[in-house]
Amino acid sequence: MTQIPDKKDPEMKNHDNRWWEFYFVRYFVGTAIGAIVVLFLATADSPVFTSQGELASILKTLKPVKFESGYIAVLATMGLTFCYVASAPILVLHAIRGSLLKVRDIMNWTLIIIFTSLVLTVSGALTWTLWSALNVIVNPWYSQEFYAGTAFLSLVSLIFVGQLFLLWMAMSGREQHSFEYYDQLVKKRADAKSAGIEYVESYRHLREHGNAFFIALLELLLGAALFYSPVSWGVVVMLWIFPAAGIWLFGTLLESRNF
Repeated sequence: MTQIPDKKDPEMKNHDNRWWEFYFVRYFVGTAIGAIVVLFLATADSPVFTSQGELASILKTLKPVKFESGYIAVLATMGLTFCYVASAPILVLHAIRGSLLKVRDIMNWTLIIIFTSLVLTVSGALTWTLWSALNVIVNPWYSQEFYAGTAFLSLVSLIFVGQLFLLWMAMSGREQHSFEYYDQLVKKRADAKSAGIEYVESYRHLREHGNAFFIALLELLLGAALFYSPVSWGVVVMLWIFPAAGIWLFGTLLESRNF
C-alpha cells in the first residue's frame, strides 16, 4: 500500500481533536444501561443460577444495601466494563465493514450450509444444556424460561458464528475487498478538503449515534443470555468476545501490506 503523506489542514486536525465527542456519545448511555443490567443480574433470581459459575457468584455480591457514593462508583465502573464487553461484535463489524459489501457476491450454497450447521451446532449444545439444567426442577416443555432462554442463546450463537464467518472471509483471501477498502479510505481521507471533511463528519456522527443504540441493544441481549445461561458465564463471555480478539490478527495483516 502506498504511503500517504500527512497533508491534513488545520480544520481537519481540529475535527480529529474532538475525539472525545464520539466516545462520550458511544459509551455514556451504554454505561448507564450496563449498570442497570449488572444490577439486575446481581439481584434477580435466575432459573439456572446454580450452574452459572464463580463469575455469577461474585456478581451476586454487588446486591445493594445502600446506594452510597462508593457503591455507585463501583456500579458505574461495572456498567462501563459491561458496556465495553457487550460492544465487542461492533468492533468486528467495524473492522471488516469492507467485506460486508461483498458478502452477497461470494456466498454460495456450500458456505450457507456450513454457516447454518455451525449456528445450529452451537445453539443446539446450549439449548440441550439449558433443557438439562431446567429438567431438574421443572418440565422444560412447560417452562417459559426454556423458550426465552433458547431464543436468547440462539441469538448469541448466531452472533458468535456470524463474526467468525465474516472474519474468516476478510482474512482468508477469498476476496480482497477489505484490504482495497482501507486503501481507498486512506487515500480519500488524505485528499479530503472542506466539503470532504463535512461529509466525513456527517457519516461519523450518524455511525456513532447508531453505535450508541447498537451497544444498548447488545447489552440487553448479553444480559438476557447471561440470565438464562445454563453454563458458566465465563463460557458465554468467551463466545461473545472471542471473534473480537481476532481483530488483532486482522490489523496485523493490514499492517503487513505496508512492507
